[in-house]
Amino acid sequence: MGMGIQQHDSRESFTRRHAVLSIIGVTAMVYLLPSIEFVREMAGFERRSIKKRPLMIFPLLKELGAGWYNMQPPPLLQKRAHGSRSLIVDVGLDKGEEFFLAIENGFEVVGFEPNPVSFPALAQKCRSLTTSTCHVLEDPSSQSLPLNRTAGDSYLVHAAVGAVAGELDLFTGGSGSSFQPNPNARNEKSKWKRVPVVRIDDFIREDVYLFKIDTQGFDPFVLQGAAKLFRDHVVRHLIFEVEPLAMTRNKITITETMEMVQDYGMLCFLERLDVGLDCEFRGDTVEKFEEMYFSEKNVRGKAEELWAPCWEDFVCINIEKPWPGAELPVLGFDGVGAA
Repeated sequence: MGMGIQQHDSRESFTRRHAVLSIIGVTAMVYLLPSIEFVREMAGFERRSIKKRPLMIFPLLKELGAGWYNMQPPPLLQKRAHGSRSLIVDVGLDKGEEFFLAIENGFEVVGFEPNPVSFPALAQKCRSLTTSTCHVLEDPSSQSLPLNRTAGDSYLVHAAVGAVAGELDLFTGGSGSSFQPNPNARNEKSKWKRVPVVRIDDFIREDVYLFKIDTQGFDPFVLQGAAKLFRDHVVRHLIFEVEPLAMTRNKITITETMEMVQDYGMLCFLERLDVGLDCEFRGDTVEKFEEMYFSEKNVRGKAEELWAPCWEDFVCINIEKPWPGAELPVLGFDGVGAA
């Protein structure tokens, strides 16, 4: 479920994506209007917390045909995205296509990958970059925390990310590594590796342009370990995966996950354009999403399967904290960055 085929980057496609992201921002503001109440009191007016809004997930991107496909990098990683030269935190790199694409396009990236099978190739490529500096952190336990980044540099960390620091057994066989307790995988003992687990809150204590998570159903644990990041800093965008079978095996519900995400100040959208008709969801409520994606048909009786037939990626924007901005290229007369 990793994403890695480079997206066509014509000016026309960029303009379309930029317009879509602008629409998302406008839609967020339009949605918030009914949620803002002014209660007249002696001291003036008081705004009701937007965190009290109902649990919702919006299909706007799908309805506009403006999401993206599995194995395709998000438009937010493009060279002229309005956050270039800002920080991206990337958890679960797989082959690292998006990690290196973001570095190439001018972002500073801190990436986490625990798989001991794929990490050596990632580390070699990181060290061999010539256009920017990429540091390899082989042993996170020896690292002084929080990470004291050098401006302009990126970092590759050999560790998993979770709610609690420590160690976990990682299954390294099949199409991708996973922590999910698959009974069949337990029979392949040689493919289970003990790996270190770190918390985002320990590593990152600064504003983040994009927090991207792809951990095969472990994403809610990653988010739990980032509570202080969302509380004390600005996370402008969040992308995470909802894999119902793995989440069910890990005893995580989409309701409690979305309660956490909305408490973090995020408003979320469905974004996959390549789901089958059996997985097509166009509702707004998390409750209805749960009824479909965590149904008997999609989750129960799947003991022999690694992944559920229907899964989704959510892309979210921060609607509580303004993004402080980033250094942007000087615009030419044609309105396109000269850099």
